[in-house]
This record gives sequence, C-alpha cells and structure tokens, in this order.
Amino acid sequence: MRANYGASLSPDATAFAHIVDDGGYPRAVQRFLRGWRATTSRDVMLPVEGPAERVIHSPDGHWLACQVAPEGSERSQIWVVTTDPDDPMARRIDDHGAGMAELIGWDGTRVSAMLMGEDGVGSSCLIDPADGDPVEQVRAGTGGRGADYAFEVIGLPETILQAYMTARRGGTAVVVGMPRWDSQVTLPGFGLFFEEKRLLGCVYGSAQVRRDFPRFVDLVETGRLDLNAMVSRRVKLDEINDAFRAMQAGEVIRSVVV
Repeated sequence: MRANYGASLSPDATAFAHIVDDGGYPRAVQRFLRGWRATTSRDVMLPVEGPAERVIHSPDGHWLACQVAPEGSERSQIWVVTTDPDDPMARRIDDHGAGMAELIGWDGTRVSAMLMGEDGVGSSCLIDPADGDPVEQVRAGTGGRGADYAFEVIGLPETILQAYMTARRGGTAVVVGMPRWDSQVTLPGFGLFFEEKRLLGCVYGSAQVRRDFPRFVDLVETGRLDLNAMVSRRVKLDEINDAFRAMQAGEVIRSVVV
C-alpha cells in the first residue's frame, strides 16, 4: 500500500516535494510539474538511512529542507539539498551534538528549527544552509556561474565532488590531491553529460622534467615564483613524526626536512 503526504509546492509552482511511504522507510520525493522534466521525479538522496518525516521548499525555491530519523530513532536530523536534481550534495545543518532536531519551516532564506540537547532542554534557532558550503560560496562569489578552474588538493572523495560542483558549465576540475587507492567518487550522471565539464588528474603537476624544471628554476631565480611561502616549517630528521602530526592536523602547508 502506498501513501503520499506532507506536500510542499515550490514557489514557482514548477515542482513539489512530498513524503512517499510504499514499504520500508518513508522517503522524500521531488516531482516536477513543468518543463522538460515534467511528470518525472527523483528521490531526495541523503547519506543516512531512516524515515523522512518532513520536506519543505525554501521561499526562494533553491533548497529542500528534510527532517529524517536515522535508523528510525527518536534523534531526528535536518538535512538540506538543492532543488537541482543533478546536484548530489546533501548537508546536515543541525547541531551535530543535539539530541534531537525538529524542522519548523523557513524564515526567508534560513531554516527555522528546534534543537534539543541531551539534557532535554530545547532552543529555537535560524540556520543559513549556505553557511560553510564551499559550493554555494563559490557560486555566490561568481554570480551563480561557478569557477573556470577548480583545484582539489586534499584527495578526499567529498572534496573532489565539491571541486567538480564548483566548476562552471564547461569548466575544469583538477584533482591534485592523492586519494586512497580504493576510494570512489560518485558524480551526477546527467550533469556530467549536459554541463560538459572536464575532470582531470594531475600527478606532480603533470610536469615533464626535462621541459619544465629549467623553467621552474628560472621562475625561482628571477623572483617570479616564491617557494619560501610554500614552506611552513623546516625540521630535522628526528622531528619527522611531529612533522607528520602537524600535516595531518592541518597546521602547515609543507614541512621540509633539512
């Protein structure tokens, strides 16, 4: 038996979101009413398993806020996704230390929520879903266009995806950081086709030693390339363990053993 409830119409009436319960955990679904996607739908994908309890459009039509109870527990969480079906990013926006989060609605561009701590004391708050989201920050800083080139230098699947999503249509995302050999990156299939972006790997700058190293030396000797700014610390060999600790803690850009 299938049940649909909790519908939220987009401000421009081109789509609506609702909860679908057809066995298993109830899930949030976005259904399109107009345009070339008309009559199609997509499940709102979240990185947690559990029943979706509420889904609400933002007044500007850019976000969907979802309340979900992981594994059916009483400790609900609030996640946001954009209404773009080709954007797979989902972000949890409630306080991760909260015992429970209740989605109230939207107040302009901010989510209105009630957060309850482990002590059972609740407090209301307004949360901006774009805070701390690098993809939204890049889009805001480029008038919604995105970056011509986005460089990922950490090597994590989530930051590789962020770099790809910050690149504009036809732009390029370059993976400089080295991922784990067994890591996997999931990209939006239709966006990969339609936006014509390029995703490139870059091993040691993709340099050719005989051709490029003389150029690098010339850049350094003429003061056009500042290597000193890239070196945070100089360490001795017996300090190597602390150097690795500082690197893992994000305290340095690069340590050099001398």
